[in-house]
Amino acid sequence: MLNFFSDSEAKNDLDKSFYAVTTPFLFLILGIFAISSTAIFIKLGLNELSVEAIIFDRLLIATITFVCGNLVSHLWKSPTDNDNDTISPTAKEANQINWIIVGLMILESITHLTGRYIYMWALQNTTAVNALTLSNFTPIFTFLVAWLFIGKQFDRRFLMGLAIAVGGSICLTLEDWLHSENQLFEIKAILGDGAALLSAMVYALAMLQMEKLLRYLPNITFLTWRCIISLILITPFVWIKGDSIFPSTTTGWLAILGLGLICEVIARSLITYSFKHFSSTFLTIFFLIEPFPVAFFAWIFVGEFLSPFNVMGFVLIAVGIYLAKTGKGSDRDND
Repeated sequence: MLNFFSDSEAKNDLDKSFYAVTTPFLFLILGIFAISSTAIFIKLGLNELSVEAIIFDRLLIATITFVCGNLVSHLWKSPTDNDNDTISPTAKEANQINWIIVGLMILESITHLTGRYIYMWALQNTTAVNALTLSNFTPIFTFLVAWLFIGKQFDRRFLMGLAIAVGGSICLTLEDWLHSENQLFEIKAILGDGAALLSAMVYALAMLQMEKLLRYLPNITFLTWRCIISLILITPFVWIKGDSIFPSTTTGWLAILGLGLICEVIARSLITYSFKHFSSTFLTIFFLIEPFPVAFFAWIFVGEFLSPFNVMGFVLIAVGIYLAKTGKGSDRDND
């Protein structure tokens, strides 16, 4: 009888451990699938709107959705619920220094919005292949900042996984780059390439700031305030430019609704949940698999054939993710 209960308890612990590992991964994969449609929606939106207007519409839709979600959450919450039961000791200490959290939140919003704008500008001034390749260097910059300035430790297995995954992301674009008919060394293209690389650095900083803030804030609170602050920041630029703010066609509305609801609300919510379980450096490596859903659906529905470079790239990224996950540095620190 004693052995029976021991085995049952062990099985329950194993089941809990299994779900604790698989659920964040499942949410992360779903988030990647959702955010992979961003480029398609942006391309459709640019036919009618400026970069600033697209960002404004995307943030406006997301802000309205997140604010409504917060209201529903507060109304649904039982009056007898004790907030202290769900707040970690670290978060309780943060209540003493709210002004620091506010400052970090504003800085995160500025950084994230800047990276988004720089990348969209790069897409307009260089080839999509170059922009994608250079922006995929984000894991390298995230690792360097986390290692040099934060003191996070990584083992050789994790670093090997990082290098293989980044190499795989380059393989994804290698064939298109070799067959490119565009001028790769014009001043405009060089500036666009520099912007894409700069966006990778800015995104790396934003990811690290996000990882820090999520130690103190609930996911929906963080996402809501980031959208609100970013919306306030982008509004003057839209007003000064004086372009159309909202689309005039059904396709345009579908594009900004897709960006706001699918790419911002759904994708960001799922990815933000993953920050509770994985380090920002590992997540930036995992994001390298983002082109896979696009290629998969193009193969299924459009009949586009995957080239050997594409297959090799996806295999290398998968191997790199596996090595990084099983190495030291993939899990979020609890300190």
